[in-house]
Amino acid sequence: METRGNDISKWVKDPLVFEEVDRLTYLKAALSETLRLYPSVPQDFKHTVNDDILPDGTFVPAGSSVTYSIYAIGRMKFIWGEDCLEFKPERVTVTRGFKESTDHLVISNGKCDGVL
Repeated sequence: METRGNDISKWVKDPLVFEEVDRLTYLKAALSETLRLYPSVPQDFKHTVNDDILPDGTFVPAGSSVTYSIYAIGRMKFIWGEDCLEFKPERVTVTRGFKESTDHLVISNGKCDGVL
């Protein structure tokens, strides 16, 4: 694991630059996992402009609002596994990303709200 070195006094004097912050992959994973379990917006909705069909085949007519629980999605065993209630930053890394699945509802254009 890459570090800034053993001189702790240097850590305090020299602020992190963007390139260093961008390489803090475990911090990113920990923040993403935190937002999965405790989303800042626990519930959201989308409004349809045109008729649409959800991935499960449900027809949604134009002008409808679809409400969904981000909080509940972050705790679904069929998406996150049996350990879905455990805080595991290793579940999400920059190289791996969130578990890919095509059998669940995608709301945010395919990007999970918890991914930084």
